[in-house]
Amino acid sequence: MSGDIPTTGDGENDVEVETAEADSESESTGVRPTSVLNARTSDGLQVMLDLSYQYKLMATPEDLTQLWYDYEDQYEAAFVRISRDTLRNVASQFAAFQYFYNRSIISDAMRIALDAELSNHHANVESFQLLNIALPSKFSDAIQATEVARQAIEQAEYQQEVSAIEAKTREKEALSEAEIILLRANATAEGTLLQANADANVLRTRVNSEKQAFKKVKSALELTEHQLMAYIWLKAIQGQDSSAQNVIGVARPDVLGTFS
Repeated sequence: MSGDIPTTGDGENDVEVETAEADSESESTGVRPTSVLNARTSDGLQVMLDLSYQYKLMATPEDLTQLWYDYEDQYEAAFVRISRDTLRNVASQFAAFQYFYNRSIISDAMRIALDAELSNHHANVESFQLLNIALPSKFSDAIQATEVARQAIEQAEYQQEVSAIEAKTREKEALSEAEIILLRANATAEGTLLQANADANVLRTRVNSEKQAFKKVKSALELTEHQLMAYIWLKAIQGQDSSAQNVIGVARPDVLGTFS
C-alpha cells in the first residue's frame, strides 16, 4: 500500500489491543481495534485484560522516514501486533494470584516492556492503562472467598488484640486500686502507731515528772515510804471531781488512821 510518510501532528495516538483487522475504509489508522487482550498467566490460567495506551511517534525526520520504509501507512496495524505480542509475553510472567494482589506492579511492567519494544519501531509510550482484569469465574470466586476469610481472620485477630489490651488495662487499674487501698491502710496504721507512741511518750514523761517530784517531796519532808504513799493517796483524792463518784483502786494507807 502506498501513501504519504507519516507526520507527527500532535504526535499522540490511542491504541487498544487484542485483535486488529485491516480496514481499507479507515485512512487514519488502517485498523479496527478492540480493547480486550486474551492471555495466559504463568500458571496457565486464561486472563482477559482490558487495556489501552497512548503513544507518540519519534519526531526526527530519520525516524519518520524509517517508519515509512518499514510499514508505509500501516504502522498502526504493526503497533497493534507488536503490542499484543509484547503484552501477552509480560502477562505470562505473572501468576494468577498476582493479578488480584499486584495489579499496579503488572501494569508498570507492561508499560515498561511496551515502551522498550515500540522504541525499536520509532515510537514511545506516553501512558498506559490496565483497565480491568478478568480471570476464570471459579478462580475469582475462590480468591474472593479467600479474601473475605482473610479479612475475617484479621478482624478476629484485631478484636482479640483489643480484648487483650482491655484486659491488661483492667488488670492495671485493679492493681493500681489495690495499691492505693494498701497505701491508705498503711498510712492509717502508721498514723495510729505514731499517735499511740506519742501518747505513750506523753504518759511516760508525765510519770517520770511525777516520780521526780515525789522524790523531792520525800527528801524535803523526810518522809518514810509509808508516809510518802499516804501523801500520794491524798493528792489523788484532792484531784478528784467533788461532784462525781470517786473510785480509788488503792486502799487507804494505814498511816492515815480511820476516819468516820
